[in-house]
Amino acid sequence: MSETFPSRNVLPFQRPEAGTETRNRKLFETLVTALQQPVQDLCSQVFQSGDDALFDRSERAGSAEQQNVHFETMRRLRLSKVDLSARAFEFVQTELARLLGTRNERFGRSPAQMQAEALSLVDPDTIEAEIAAQASANRVRQKYAADFQALGKRLSTVQAPAVEGDTPLGLGPEVMCMGFLSALHHFECSLEARLVLMKLFERALLSDCEGLLMRAHAALNACQVATDVPYRAFQRPGSPTPTSAAPAPSASAHVGAAPAGGNYSVDQAILHSLRELINALGLRYAASHRTDTSANAPVASRQELAAAVQALTQQLDAPVREQRGDALSNAIAEALARQRNGDQVPIRPLDAGVIDLIGLMFDYTVSDRNIPADLQAILAHLQIPYLKLALADPQFLARKEHPARLLLNELAHASLGWTESGDRGLKALLEVMVQDLVSGKELTADHFTRLRKDLSEFCGRDAQRVQLAERKASQAADGRNRMDVARRDTEETLRSRLGQHEVPVVMAKLVEQYWQQYLILTHVRHGRDSREWLDAIRLIELLAAFPRADASPEQVAPWRRQFSDMETLLRSGLKQTGITEGDCDQVMAGLRELVHIERDIPVAATALAQARMQPRVRFDTVHHPDRPTAPQATEPTAVNVETQARLAESIDRARGLKSGQWFEMIKPDGKIEQVKLLWISGDHQHFMFVNGNGIKSAERKLPELAADLVSERFRLLDEQPLVERALAAAMQKVRGRRVV
Repeated sequence: MSETFPSRNVLPFQRPEAGTETRNRKLFETLVTALQQPVQDLCSQVFQSGDDALFDRSERAGSAEQQNVHFETMRRLRLSKVDLSARAFEFVQTELARLLGTRNERFGRSPAQMQAEALSLVDPDTIEAEIAAQASANRVRQKYAADFQALGKRLSTVQAPAVEGDTPLGLGPEVMCMGFLSALHHFECSLEARLVLMKLFERALLSDCEGLLMRAHAALNACQVATDVPYRAFQRPGSPTPTSAAPAPSASAHVGAAPAGGNYSVDQAILHSLRELINALGLRYAASHRTDTSANAPVASRQELAAAVQALTQQLDAPVREQRGDALSNAIAEALARQRNGDQVPIRPLDAGVIDLIGLMFDYTVSDRNIPADLQAILAHLQIPYLKLALADPQFLARKEHPARLLLNELAHASLGWTESGDRGLKALLEVMVQDLVSGKELTADHFTRLRKDLSEFCGRDAQRVQLAERKASQAADGRNRMDVARRDTEETLRSRLGQHEVPVVMAKLVEQYWQQYLILTHVRHGRDSREWLDAIRLIELLAAFPRADASPEQVAPWRRQFSDMETLLRSGLKQTGITEGDCDQVMAGLRELVHIERDIPVAATALAQARMQPRVRFDTVHHPDRPTAPQATEPTAVNVETQARLAESIDRARGLKSGQWFEMIKPDGKIEQVKLLWISGDHQHFMFVNGNGIKSAERKLPELAADLVSERFRLLDEQPLVERALAAAMQKVRGRRVV
């Protein structure tokens, strides 16, 4: 897969000594940021595969003792894999700091130095493991020999002078394999397990090597390290193989070059709007600067524009949040003036229109509600790279499938729901990608395609975890909703069938304390149309028909027979509510005495008399003794009528919401959080929202959500892609300013 690079003499990358430490420190930070998460993810994947491999070996174990050893190793590996992954990267980080001659203090702890006593001991298993690690590194280097040679050549231009007897491993397969092995030194396991894990690491490294090389080169590009050294830019499988990378063209050459965007179809409606926007902005610039191109004024050439944009890139260390409207074209005009020793240089109206269009789009981006503020500041730096691309090919915005356009939309979509506390690497990835574009001179479609692939792979890994959390949250919400519906239906059933009837206090308490719970459980398990639910309701109807106190024995007898037939159901239902066998017998004995089912009791007449003397109450006074009375209606006012109308409109709006929509929510403490509507009950009465990690963040009933929509404590975020929203905002701004 590797290519041979043309031989050429590469001059060492020279810098003044005073800036060497700062440059190497920045490079160290950038490389660590770019490689930390991928390397740790790679190690975690290996440990997961090792768990599976150990399980297979346990099934083939010759004895129970061997099987237990494998199981114990698997258990400890699951508990330690996060720490071991971190230790593996700490080794890489330490070697990288030694290579660049800088301090190693950014991430986590530094690996402990080995004691002299430990160095004096030679463990045969350790030696064999190190031999295996070196063999794995050799096989990886053999496959990607030219690629690691190019990377080493670039790093050699910034490498610190080596101390005698202390040569760093560099940034290659050796440091990766030895870092993984150093992590295994902190994990007690058999030599067999170490060799298995090392082999799995070799396979994983071979699979992910291209991505790690791409990230390393991107970090070097971001720090402007040996950019004239050619290296291979990897493509997706099936993409045409690029030729050997030539020295990157200058920004001026790129701006003046023909569009390198590939064959992407143009949306004619968007193209028409773009022309209108660019013409309007260009005319506004010409009017404000009184540019007279017809008089052969010395307007800025494309090469001068490119140089001015490049100079602006170096000046803008802070986000472009303060750029407003035509401030970008004015800043470029000032840079052009500096190039001509203070002479004012007019810009072609067409170029000025393109410049100010990009300025308006990113003015919208840094205030877009869909993007959290911290990520707005990062994405704001894309203004200059996208300006370079727009000056070369203004129509790329009208090509919906153009990778640069898609990347901007995907970056904004990936930002939805992001929080600093819940960040799992997205911010660091965006910083590396943005820095790659800002420092890159060759902004081709392939460049944006590679960045889209990196973002897609990251979001794909994160999506699996988020989907699992969302599934658990939805299942919990479904369970709570079924319980709420069961309680509501049970309350309504008891109120309609038993509420107005007078029954003995003992029976009222039976329903209140036990049978109500059985009805709820039956509803949840079987539903209200089931035979079990209908049988449970029969007992309620029988209690509602309890004979009057003055009823004769002949009138009471049929009721007693029906109650006797229900005894089995009653006992079964009581047990399902958690009542003990003894308590169940006591309740049943009391009921028999109350209804005088035991006809052979000598004191039957007395028992019947006592039953008739039992105090009776209306069931609803026992079931809801403190139910408040309904509030008295107030006279409607104009304000109340208007509020009720807005609330009714908001209720209809809430009923039309769909799961998956994102909202901006103002929390009780005043902080703003982006949440996604994940779950809606079947009757559209309950709504559950989750954060970007799939964890429940808020629940609302329909009236509560409607009130929050009216007060704007919940604001629905626009579902359109970022580029469409930004173009629409720019169009609205330009049309609003247009002078008739």
